[in-house]
Amino acid sequence: MSPRAAILLALLLTAACGGRPAVKPATLALDESPHGPAVVEVRGLDAPTARWLRSFRPEEWPAVLSVTVGAGLPQVSGRYEVRRRTVRFIPGLPLERGRSYRVRFDPPGPAPPLTAELAPAAGRPTAATRVTGVYPSSRVWPENLLRFYIHFSAPMAPVSMGELQLIDDKGRPLEEPFLPLGYEFWSLDRTRLTVLLDPGRVKRGVLGEPVLEAGRRYGLVVGGDWRDAAGLTLGGSYRQTVQIGPAERRPLEPASWRISAPSVGTRTPIKVAFDRALDRALLMSALGVTKDGFPLAGRVTVIEGEAAWLFTPEASWERGVYAVAVGRQLEDPAGNRPGRAFEAAPGAPERRPDAAAAIQVPFKVSVRAR
Repeated sequence: MSPRAAILLALLLTAACGGRPAVKPATLALDESPHGPAVVEVRGLDAPTARWLRSFRPEEWPAVLSVTVGAGLPQVSGRYEVRRRTVRFIPGLPLERGRSYRVRFDPPGPAPPLTAELAPAAGRPTAATRVTGVYPSSRVWPENLLRFYIHFSAPMAPVSMGELQLIDDKGRPLEEPFLPLGYEFWSLDRTRLTVLLDPGRVKRGVLGEPVLEAGRRYGLVVGGDWRDAAGLTLGGSYRQTVQIGPAERRPLEPASWRISAPSVGTRTPIKVAFDRALDRALLMSALGVTKDGFPLAGRVTVIEGEAAWLFTPEASWERGVYAVAVGRQLEDPAGNRPGRAFEAAPGAPERRPDAAAAIQVPFKVSVRAR
């Protein structure tokens, strides 16, 4: 019999004989450190239960210890560990300070499950959270812009889209310019919010007037009442003015990009210059460099208002043929992809490139640095 099965059998026999695992004195609590995220703990376990839990596989834990924001909502993801007679749940993303979480611990045996509502204390950061950037970073946006990104200096709480406005050149807020999904698109660390414009008002002739009009200026306003993950409001509102230029309806053509090849024996970055600004978030993941079909390790940097891309390898360049690998998901801010425009011109045949076909833009490294 395996040790895991023996421990479980001992627990069942204890319950059958009228006893129970000594989980009654166990308590649910938060371990809060000023230097790290809050951790959920189950303290005071008896020794057999602690030994049994140590044998758990990752997929088995949520049935015994769960953390949710509210009833019926998905569980908070994270990892579990057992330290002596304490179970610790380390969330994948920091628990939001000031927000209440429902914790349930349901071990084997007749003892009822333990439940509690726990809330990390609202901390006081050394500096107020602020908007650090908006992308596209250019102050000229295409008329058919599909999305933009707002970057914050610290993790944010779920926000009301009412705190985000587009103001026309007469000072009037635009009516429902954003796609009403009832869901917020955050990066994993909750420092980047993706804001989607209604595509039905971007494509011509679908839902009437477009959100943005070429030749006009708009103000993007981020209200100062937005709260960060610590429950504190931003350090003031943010405003940015943008000019709207012509719509961009051309597909991306990677073969036309300008590649500045580095020298042999150096770690000088390769530079790829595009014919327009591309989506910054996708540029961080949808481009890479390969040699003989294998990806190279290195650091990516986006420059020149998202119109150029740098790749610095971890190892020095060797003589040979390389390629810039382009993912089919790469887009410009108007949704145009390699070989396929988001919106084709009226009457034009639709191009549907093979989604599985790899896009490789070759370049040579043959010159040795002097």
